[in-house]
Amino acid sequence: MCRVGAVARVAVHDNHRRLHEALDNVTPADVYAGRRPAILTRHEQIKRRTLARRKREKLYWPPTAAQQQKVFLTKKSSEWSTLS
Repeated sequence: MCRVGAVARVAVHDNHRRLHEALDNVTPADVYAGRRPAILTRHEQIKRRTLARRKREKLYWPPTAAQQQKVFLTKKSSEWSTLS
């Protein structure tokens, strides 16, 4: 195996695929190309949506007795089936 090829693969991975914490989890290639502000804006949008979704889910947990569905598992002919 050629060591130069291995070093080149590591450098390409490190610069184009690996997110760097010191660069706010953006690749060096993205910073060099000027895409960092757009990527950070996108990350912030995803974070806000995720937190809002988690908040909505938490408001409805645990489900009330009316919302809970009871499932009974029985074994029939070597298969599991649900009965409601």
